[in-house]
Amino acid sequence: MERTWQDLTYALRVLLKKPGFSAVAVLTLTLGIGASTAIFSVVNAVLLAPLPYPEPRRLVTLRSNQSLPDLDDIKQQSRAFEQFGGITLQGLDFTGEAEPLQVHAGLVNSDLFGALGVHAAIGRTISDQEDKYGGAPVVVLSHQFWNQHLAGDAEVIGKSIPLSGNSYTIIGVMPAGFQMPETPVDLWAPLRVVSPLAAKFRGVHFLRTYFRLAPGTTIAQAQSEMTSIDQWLAQQYPDENKGRQTLLIPLLDRVVGGIRPALLILFGSVLLVLLIACANFANLLLGRAASRRRACRRSRCRRPRRPRRRSSRARRRRSRRRTRGPRGPRRR
Repeated sequence: MERTWQDLTYALRVLLKKPGFSAVAVLTLTLGIGASTAIFSVVNAVLLAPLPYPEPRRLVTLRSNQSLPDLDDIKQQSRAFEQFGGITLQGLDFTGEAEPLQVHAGLVNSDLFGALGVHAAIGRTISDQEDKYGGAPVVVLSHQFWNQHLAGDAEVIGKSIPLSGNSYTIIGVMPAGFQMPETPVDLWAPLRVVSPLAAKFRGVHFLRTYFRLAPGTTIAQAQSEMTSIDQWLAQQYPDENKGRQTLLIPLLDRVVGGIRPALLILFGSVLLVLLIACANFANLLLGRAASRRRACRRSRCRRPRRPRRRSSRARRRRSRRRTRGPRGPRRR
C-alpha cells in the first residue's frame, strides 16, 4: 500500500510539473476512449445484444405482409412454427381527457403476444375467445400509456376507456419497457373486432407477421415448408396469391438490417481514431523522454568516470624508478 501511495504521489508531481504536457495527453486519450465507448454502446445495444424477447433466435418475420385469412391458413398447415402473430397499426382517438389525443393502436390476432413470448404485467393479453368477429371490444395498454393517461391505477382492469367513439374494456397492462420490434404502440386491440371488414378480405395484405419457430426447427426447414404453403395458396386463391413468394427473415436482421453496415463502418472508424490517439500519446511520451535526455546532457548529469586502476606490475616499475633515481646515458 505504501509503495502504491508513493507511485501515485510521484505521478501527481510529474503531472503538475508539466501541466501543458499533461493536458494534451489527457485530452488525447479522452477523445479516443470516449468516442470508442460511445459508439461501442450503440453497436452493443443494436447489433450484439439480443432482442428483448425470450429465445429471440427463434423469432422470424416475413419479408412481405400477409392478410388475416392467409395467416389463418398458414397456421393450419404449418408444422415448423409454434406461434403465428400478426399486427397492423391504426390511429384511434382517445377522448378520455380534456383534449382528444390520437394514439397508435396495434390491431392484432390472439397469437401475437405468444409469438413474442411476453405476458401482461397486470391482467392478461387477448385470448382466442376475444379474437373473433362480433366479440366484445377489449384493449391491452402499454405501460407508458397506463402511467401517463391513467396515473398508473392498479385497479384499472375491468374499467373502460373511449376510443374513436367506442368503449373498450381494459383487460391488461404490458410490462415496462415492452414494445413492438419495429414501431412503438400505445395499446393493442383485436383486429377482428376493431376492423372486421378488412380482416375478412384475403386480398388485403396489411399484417406484419412475427412467427416463433418450433423447437429444433431451422430457418431453412421452415422456408421449405413456406414455399409449399405458398404454392397451395396460389392454387386455392389465384386472384389474391398467384406469384406471391414468402421469404423468412430472422427478426434481428429485419430490425437492424438497414443500419448494420453503417454501424460497422462507424465502429471501425472510431477504432482507427483510438489507435491514432494511442500513437499520438506514445509520441508525446517519446518526445518528453528525448527532451529530458537533452536536458540531462546539458547539465552534465552523467556519472563521472572512475580513475583507472594501475596494475600491480605498473606500480612495481614505478617504485623501482623512484628508488634508482634518474638513469644515466646508455653505454654503447
